[in-house]
Amino acid sequence: MPELASMTDRPAEKKKEKKAFLDRLSRWFFKRRVNKLYAENDYLDAYRLHTDMRAERDPKTAIGGMWEEVGQLQINFLRGEGLLEGHRILDIGCGSLRGGR
Repeated sequence: MPELASMTDRPAEKKKEKKAFLDRLSRWFFKRRVNKLYAENDYLDAYRLHTDMRAERDPKTAIGGMWEEVGQLQINFLRGEGLLEGHRILDIGCGSLRGGR
């Protein structure tokens, strides 16, 4: 007969297994959609659409991850170059505005 502790952990275990399965399935579908993008579009259009998909999924990891860390590095650099509270900065680029706090 199974121990009582293992019987009470079973629902939590099942829930964890189900979540892991759904995560793998989601990644598989996402990868499939991405592969289709690159097969059906020229590279730059596919890259733009791929980046849009990543941003919809999780904006903080869409462009390289480490959102908070890199944003803080940007702010520290700008402050080191003389940026003060109340100053304004115009950011023209293709990034995801990590430093725009």
